[in-house]
Amino acid sequence: MVVVLTGMHRSGTSLLSSFLNINGVNMGEKLVGPAKGNEKGHFEDEYFVNLHDSILKDNHQHIFTSKKHFIIHQNRKLQAQQMIQQNIHERWGWKDPRSSLFLDLWESCLNAKEHVYIFLYRNPYDVIDSIFRRGAEKRIKLYFHLPAISWINYNETILEFIAKTKIRYRLINIDAFNQNQNQGVRLLEDLLGMKFNYSYKEVFDPSSIKTKSECLQTWQQKASKWIYGLKIEQVYNKLNKLSDITINDCPYV
Repeated sequence: MVVVLTGMHRSGTSLLSSFLNINGVNMGEKLVGPAKGNEKGHFEDEYFVNLHDSILKDNHQHIFTSKKHFIIHQNRKLQAQQMIQQNIHERWGWKDPRSSLFLDLWESCLNAKEHVYIFLYRNPYDVIDSIFRRGAEKRIKLYFHLPAISWINYNETILEFIAKTKIRYRLINIDAFNQNQNQGVRLLEDLLGMKFNYSYKEVFDPSSIKTKSECLQTWQQKASKWIYGLKIEQVYNKLNKLSDITINDCPYV
């Protein structure tokens, strides 16, 4: 079985990838190492990250993009197919937020294999705040709106993919998962058809999760709400309505 784990950046994908990895789902032989904001590691397979970055570069785009449709050259498609075919693990997968932008590509490569998707989403204003606090991307200092439009784009793309494609998946609010860990773990065990040997508490550190959305403390959050608040509200409501596990919060109020 192949597991595709994705969602907008800063939405808990590294955390959940580390949880799957310790429970026997091979998430990559060569993983991206730790960095600011991901001190325990990204748990991203470098080969998938590099392929996604190459496609973005081919299209003159960056990870914070509002673009939905990409030109994918044949050599990139062949590379993606080879990466799927060459993996021999019984249960394996990869985590990369960028996968959200290329779901049609991966579905075409995986259609002959048993596979599932795990889509994560998070309170949009917490994502925006986390991206700015991390400070790893220089261009967002010049273009403060990029995290907001990217949050909309990534999550809209996921919703559109779910609507048009017959797939096995879980759509999970990471804050709800963290607050209701037993329920969240059962959802994943049912999806993967396995029992986990290690507890979620092995990887989850509550002190590492910062939420400021209740009062929108930063100017970036406030500006994003003022410009994109209505669209953010619409997308967030759709996610919550479809989600397998969610919480009742209103980050746009």
